[in-house]
Amino acid sequence: MKKTVLTLALLLFFAFLFAQKPYKGGEVFSKEKVLYGKFEMRMKMIEGSGMLSTFYTIEHNSVEKDYWAEIDIEVLGKNNAQIMSTNVFTNGLNGDLNHSAQEVNLEYSLADNFHIYTLEWTPNYIAWFIDGVEYRRKTGNVVKHMNVPQSYRFNAWISSTPEWVGIINEKAMPAYQYVDWLEYYSFNKSTQEFTKQWRDDFYWFNPIRWTKGYWTFDGNAVDFRAENVYTENGNLVLSITNREQSLSIFE
Repeated sequence: MKKTVLTLALLLFFAFLFAQKPYKGGEVFSKEKVLYGKFEMRMKMIEGSGMLSTFYTIEHNSVEKDYWAEIDIEVLGKNNAQIMSTNVFTNGLNGDLNHSAQEVNLEYSLADNFHIYTLEWTPNYIAWFIDGVEYRRKTGNVVKHMNVPQSYRFNAWISSTPEWVGIINEKAMPAYQYVDWLEYYSFNKSTQEFTKQWRDDFYWFNPIRWTKGYWTFDGNAVDFRAENVYTENGNLVLSITNREQSLSIFE
């Protein structure tokens, strides 16, 4: 009996070991969900081919109904981190996933310094800004689909699609996305105005607002791990590492 239990335990261990992705990344997600509003944040993004640093909102319910709503800010680490991808995902009538994407090609790196990113989400439009400059505004049926509360998240990860993000540059690891602060403004449909509700300066990791991700998804070359997310010097830090690299910081 003991031998059987030991054999089963070893099989489960090796199944887990070989199921692991080759890299580790970081993700945090909110415990609350919001409907509409403005998110403004000061961030320094990752430079490194294959890697992405992000902020996004999402509601995905595939159990009760096949519903997907997602709004992304994604900075590609390739080409000196000069590309921001703005994405909206929605589910179609047949359950398929619709993707509305537009890449913003900048003349400067988003990894050299901190920049202020703004995402405005209202019943009538979704808009993306960097340092107060609007780069995209989306209207129409896609925006009307975004009518349920969504959680908000940061993550640093590696896409398994090199045609999009480039070949992984392991020499750039460990790589870090820094978030200096995040502000949330609610939206009043009657007055069409935003009202500031709170600000997180990330002097500490607030477990009332945030949870660390511990999972992965298809097309992602990293496993999200708690040790790859921490606060340091008033910044939320999300890191990408290989399996051998240890940050030795736990919260």
